[in-house]
Amino acid sequence: MKKTLFAILKFLSKLVLQKYNPKIIGITGSIGKTTTKNAVYQILKDKFNVRTSEGSFNTEIGLPLTILGLENSRSIFVWIKNIIKVKLLILFKNKNYPEIIILEMGADKVGDIKYLNTITQADIAILTEVTPVHTEGFGNIENIYKEKTNIFRSKENQICIINSDSIEISKNLDSLKEELKTKKVFTYGVTSNSDIKAYNLKENNAFDTDYVTGIEFDLAYDNHEEHINMKYVIGSHGVYSLLAAATVAINFGMSLEEIKQKIENIRFEKGRMSILKGVKNTWIIDDTYNSSPVACKSALKTLSKSKNLGRKIAILGDMLELGAISEDAHREIGRYIFELKNIDLLITVGERARDINREAISCGFDENLTFSFSNSDEARLFVQNKIKQDDLILIKGSQGSRMEKITKEIMADPIKAKSLLVRQSGIWERK
Repeated sequence: MKKTLFAILKFLSKLVLQKYNPKIIGITGSIGKTTTKNAVYQILKDKFNVRTSEGSFNTEIGLPLTILGLENSRSIFVWIKNIIKVKLLILFKNKNYPEIIILEMGADKVGDIKYLNTITQADIAILTEVTPVHTEGFGNIENIYKEKTNIFRSKENQICIINSDSIEISKNLDSLKEELKTKKVFTYGVTSNSDIKAYNLKENNAFDTDYVTGIEFDLAYDNHEEHINMKYVIGSHGVYSLLAAATVAINFGMSLEEIKQKIENIRFEKGRMSILKGVKNTWIIDDTYNSSPVACKSALKTLSKSKNLGRKIAILGDMLELGAISEDAHREIGRYIFELKNIDLLITVGERARDINREAISCGFDENLTFSFSNSDEARLFVQNKIKQDDLILIKGSQGSRMEKITKEIMADPIKAKSLLVRQSGIWERK
């Protein structure tokens, strides 16, 4: 039944794309896809008729539904409405159909990007990063790299946008550029000699009872530059999403001055380094959407470098779908926490995350300042009782860890949870 549905949606998507011929922006990578997608949308939306996928709608069903502008539902009535909508879209010219569609292209096993390429081929293709994520399905990072770079092998006349700071990408960048020499290639980065670059990057993350300040950097391209100052956006890693979005905007003819105005108004999505006020006059860095080794270290670095009046607390859940590298990856996080020297309290959730505690303690972290729980439900009340005024609390974990439950427990305005936190729909709340 599923295969039949996928085939029908794929066929209808190709018909609609052939009729309306929108520009397709495709985004893939191990991390940063959704943040990049939304940054691209925020920059382009006032100047163009743009559609983007909802949430992480990035699979063999999510892509067609975005292209067709349909809802995903188990309700037969919704699907009857969907069928009528598609018929009208194909039979009649819809003047409001978008001129640009931004698509996330996710992959958790070999062949996923190749399949998505058969649905649509990106006119502008973005590769955000290649890191050990979904190694359970891929086997190794080399397979991840090969699969993710398939986004550049779908169309002849393509613009390719590449994060040249990503370690796995940079190792292969020369050969990748050689392969793509007939296409337009743009690189972006902070540390690399890239085409679009952020430099003089400063993290001004200062928390007190009244305010939080964010990041600033100079954006440079083709002998032009603009100073970017972003309040309420923290974490240097988020700059990569902004650089990718700026590169897209440049290719749509926008000036750096225009891009600066758009970028400075961007706020990252809920569950992705979001800043929330907590109970007891605390601050929360809510990074509960998902987790991976690279993203977790980046979030911990931001916590460590931030200025606040109280303690720095890391609450970390399992990093899932890592396969054979899972234990080593969690232990690496434990070592990193010890090396940072200024994490005052460590709380982990899940059996895999216990290895974070074990390694931190073995390195010398005070075992009286680290605690483990089997699940987020068990941890919630403990966390609320443990936190004190002026603490800065990072909460992060993979989807299956349900770390947003802890955020909801200690946020100052839990009544706003549906609008501020991830996974607040009825389906998730019943899990």
